[in-house]
Amino acid sequence: MAIVALIYGFTKVNSFDCLRLNPKTKFTIIVPFRNEAENLPNLLNSFSKLNYPIDLFEVILADDCSNEGLKV
Repeated sequence: MAIVALIYGFTKVNSFDCLRLNPKTKFTIIVPFRNEAENLPNLLNSFSKLNYPIDLFEVILADDCSNEGLKV
């Protein structure tokens, strides 16, 4: 029941857009994965659509001994 209340609450939050602020914060996205060959292209595509300067973030993919033939 608590999950439903949280989901409902998040739908009531207004979005905030302030166009006068320039991004300054650097961050790293670390993605651990194992045997995710089907899902990684969609994930990487979603990262490419981030509305954030690419020089301010990095993505690190950490393969945990996948036994699939990955082409990343």
